Amino acid sequence: MKFKHIIYLFLISILNLGCLTTPLTFEGLDMDVLKLAKSNNNLINLNVDGNINSKLGNQYLFLVIPFGRIELETPKKRIMSTAYKSLSLLGYFPRLTKFKEIPNVPELKIEVNEISLSGFDLLIYRKISGRISVKATLSLPGKPSKSVVVLTEDSRFSRYAFKGELQRFLDRLLDQNITEVLDELRL
Repeated sequence: MKFKHIIYLFLISILNLGCLTTPLTFEGLDMDVLKLAKSNNNLINLNVDGNINSKLGNQYLFLVIPFGRIELETPKKRIMSTAYKSLSLLGYFPRLTKFKEIPNVPELKIEVNEISLSGFDLLIYRKISGRISVKATLSLPGKPSKSVVVLTEDSRFSRYAFKGELQRFLDRLLDQNITEVLDELRL
């Protein structure tokens, strides 16, 4: 009888673990990036849009048992800051609001179609998988708009795949996606 209770307690505790949340936080833009952007002369309006859910995915125990959720705090700000940093490195001064009084300022609009991140426990190692789909439109006054859709997927194995590793993986995936967007738009 006691063995049966131990099994029930084990099953209940495993099911409760599925309620745990791993929050991936965002600390904002580095001051060096802001200084670099302000030193650039090429203005560009930057808008991030889309139905961005804060829940990115789950962590799984033994590949199938939900072990917890992965959530991204302030996902829109995270994507906007990645684009801001990438544009700054390319010589642009991104403006986060439209300035109608400045003529001939291009506008980059980023719409997030999908963003997901999951971790799978494989006993000794863990597999991290992520996927980001973005539609970006570059508008220049007096010229036709140019749009691209970029899908970035990646996965890797890691001995540990907890908050720090998940955060670094997501940062790398976002950087890769935004860099590909800017390359496709020839910025």
